[in-house]
Amino acid sequence: MTENFSFSSFTEVLFENVCIDLHNNYEFKKVIFESSGDLVIRFEKLNEEWVQDDQFEIVEFRCSGVQYLKISFDSKLTDESKTLAMVGVYSSEDREHNDRFYDYWRSNSEGDLLLNFEDDSFIRTKTDEIRIQVEKSR
Repeated sequence: MTENFSFSSFTEVLFENVCIDLHNNYEFKKVIFESSGDLVIRFEKLNEEWVQDDQFEIVEFRCSGVQYLKISFDSKLTDESKTLAMVGVYSSEDREHNDRFYDYWRSNSEGDLLLNFEDDSFIRTKTDEIRIQVEKSR
């Protein structure tokens, strides 16, 4: 798996020398599985007083070459299911466990991208490439 970002903690990614705090400054908005077979996981900036104006408006994980995908959400998103609890790459050999709080957030090209949310829902995928794409503040 190739990527254009790195993990700086279990809730933050580093993209173009900018630390993006997906837990505190963004909320999960949607997953799009495109007809091309690409997967898009979208986060949008919160409109809260603690979020700095210069933060990106939109942060997307754009995944191509999807080999595995599992999504676990209730039918209606709640505040907890919109809040990221942790993100990282976790072993593809252990797909039975999707709620581990181990030090797996460091990049591992052989693993699955795993996004866990505060309500224990998750998105897990193995892809050839994951790229972050952003939309800057207006």
